Amino acid sequence: MNDSMNAPQPVASAPRMVPMALPLHKPVVTYILLAAIGVAFVLQTIRGGSTNMQTLYIMGAQVNSQVAQGEYWRLLTAMFLHIGLMHLAFNAFALYSLGLDMERSFGSLRFALVYFLSGLIGGVIYFITGPPNVLSAGASGAIFGLVGAELAYIMSNRALFGTGGRQRLTNLVFLLGINLVLGFTVPGINNIVHIGGFLAGFGLGFALTPRYGVAWDQTTIPPIPRVEDHSSLTLAAGGVVTATLLLAAGLLFGG
Repeated sequence: MNDSMNAPQPVASAPRMVPMALPLHKPVVTYILLAAIGVAFVLQTIRGGSTNMQTLYIMGAQVNSQVAQGEYWRLLTAMFLHIGLMHLAFNAFALYSLGLDMERSFGSLRFALVYFLSGLIGGVIYFITGPPNVLSAGASGAIFGLVGAELAYIMSNRALFGTGGRQRLTNLVFLLGINLVLGFTVPGINNIVHIGGFLAGFGLGFALTPRYGVAWDQTTIPPIPRVEDHSSLTLAAGGVVTATLLLAAGLLFGG
């Protein structure tokens, strides 16, 4: 009798995990904003110095008594002015660090909306609650808006980010807490604008955040999964701009 052996059976291989990259955008607006605040600082220096109150007033710092008389443009121009080199350096570093990351995730249009509308709402809240003749300037309200929007972004996509997202969320909350404590304890920091900008950015972040889903690329064999942004940019952007401007107008004229 001949001995026989069973032929080896093929072993099923584990399914291959395909890494899926998030759809990212090339940052442009962040660099434009950094250049703009740098040019504004140079002009401040030429005109009399970045800490000169008359120079700041002439170049468009927010003074609530003047806003009340119809100089609403100060709510925008104040975002480009800074009081002293340290103020500029801190905000420029924060904008560079947060801005590049946020613009890659949100895209230039959504990033710009979050930045300017957060700064606008922060300025309007300061107009309502702040003193009439204390000069205010800086990009801090808009930058705090980026912090709020990034929190909303991570929370909206927490299932996708997993443990890394939770760590990132913890770091942002810690950063926010440290800055708010400094704002309440160090003289000369406008925490009203910071809080207003953060709350505006948090709400705008939820409205504008990319909402990711997995799609399959059928042009390859086998099909490859990829992550896509399923949010409606046009609808979200239009609704956000309209709602925010109406809110700002209501607060401004009500205040």
